Amino acid sequence: MTRGGTAIERFASPADRSAERTDTTLEKTLVRIGFAPSLPSKQGRVPLPGGKGEKVDWSPEQYRQLVAGNREASDFIRKNYLGKPTFESLADTEDEGGQRSKEYLIRQVYDRFREQRRETLTNEVAKARRRLAAVSALEKVDD
Repeated sequence: MTRGGTAIERFASPADRSAERTDTTLEKTLVRIGFAPSLPSKQGRVPLPGGKGEKVDWSPEQYRQLVAGNREASDFIRKNYLGKPTFESLADTEDEGGQRSKEYLIRQVYDRFREQRRETLTNEVAKARRRLAAVSALEKVDD
């Protein structure tokens, strides 16, 4: 089964597209302003005490959680921005309106949701690594 719509429509849509779906306002807005949300990186950096951190590859489930942040951002924009007079009165692109543009606000929402997801995952991985290190240290003491 293949999903319909353009790449931007499939990416921004929180659910599989269907023939019945008629609300494509976000997708049309993204195309008009020339913005496509980027996919999250498949790698992250987990902070370590006293260091820069350790590079990690996200598991498939962790990566799905990161991608879900983009879907949440799309939902947020649909609910809180699209069709609202203040948002609709803004210039489309940053070149036209700078921080008072649809492009700028949409970019900020996607960045914020992506960063929240990344921070949550990074903290979970760091916590699991600390627990593992503590268990390893206890095992060495027992030997």
